[in-house]
Amino acid sequence: MPWDYIPMSETSLWGVDKPSPYDVQQGYLQTCNFTSRWAALASQDPDKVRELAVELGDNTYAVQIRNNRYVRVDRDIVPFNLSRPSPTGKSWFVLLEKAYSDYDPPLAPYDPSQLISRIYPAEYNAVEYLEAIEKFKDQGYTLETLSLYTSENLDIGVSRSHVHTILGVEDNKIILRNPYGDIYDCVRKRVHNPNNGKVALSFDQFKEYFPWIVVGKVIWQ
Repeated sequence: MPWDYIPMSETSLWGVDKPSPYDVQQGYLQTCNFTSRWAALASQDPDKVRELAVELGDNTYAVQIRNNRYVRVDRDIVPFNLSRPSPTGKSWFVLLEKAYSDYDPPLAPYDPSQLISRIYPAEYNAVEYLEAIEKFKDQGYTLETLSLYTSENLDIGVSRSHVHTILGVEDNKIILRNPYGDIYDCVRKRVHNPNNGKVALSFDQFKEYFPWIVVGKVIWQ
């Protein structure tokens, strides 16, 4: 592989810091609705995310999947199908994803983020749109965006027809996170991405790739 893969045996559940959107490393399976959503939740409420899994002391983990229902999972995964450990060696998201994948009968993934609105760049000027993003982030909402099928730029990290997480605004740029993470696209361009999925776009650039931002209200149960 053209990037460094960390074996599960060399990872820890939470690492030394809080869960982060940069821990999410989507694999070959097309699960961007799930991966982007949990990256957004890790960005907005990392302390709550950290309550969802605990190590049991025998290389297995109890993972909460919904409404106080837990499943027990081990470290046996197929690399690059499910997500991969983070570049810093955290495995919480891999185990969370496996908990849903292995459950029998299958359950729809637990989704504590409920859609409340969409904000369309065509209805704002640049200053207004960036201010709207910052307002929703400050109020604790999750923000995600789906790229157009006809638009992509893998060299900067934007994949086509793919859900990306909105992390905020920096230096008058919209900051996104592609859940493919430390590669550009697990399906088509397995090349190391030094930005770990981070993409900074001007307002005009954003409009080229994305038609809207989905705003979600976090309601943990």
